[in-house]
Amino acid sequence: MSRITKTIAEQVAIKLTEKKSYHLEVLKAQLEDLATNIKIGYIPTDVLKAYRKNSKYFKSCTSEYFRGPGLGHYESFRYNQSLPHTSEGVKVNELEAQSLIQQRDKIEDLQNTINKIKLDVENALLALRTYNNVEKEFPEAFEHLPSRTTTALSININDVRKQLA
Repeated sequence: MSRITKTIAEQVAIKLTEKKSYHLEVLKAQLEDLATNIKIGYIPTDVLKAYRKNSKYFKSCTSEYFRGPGLGHYESFRYNQSLPHTSEGVKVNELEAQSLIQQRDKIEDLQNTINKIKLDVENALLALRTYNNVEKEFPEAFEHLPSRTTTALSININDVRKQLA
């Protein structure tokens, strides 16, 4: 009878939350796109054109501090590409700040949901304790369990005894 270990429970929880985790990555990419588009809107056209032509002559970054209504003093956001860097960060208007905040909050909410589901799945599996119980009570998780392992020792005890002598 194979037992459920903490490691097995964690692996199954990850498998069961793959769809939500994928959606989380999509939301993060959307936030990067949003931050990138906002930043590009604040770069003068001639600077952006020169940067794209001769980027090695510019200090660039893939994330930067944004400040604006509701963002606190400074909050960092990632870009989906490298862009010219300014030492003062990006000062955004209220509409842009609200868009960033809404997307950031969606990401945080989904991350919290995923973490809770993972914890609940892990606890359920550990409470069920054995593969047979999981198969009966939680078939959605059973299909993600690794193949049953043997409890027999996988090392040669005689070799260990020789080393101790």
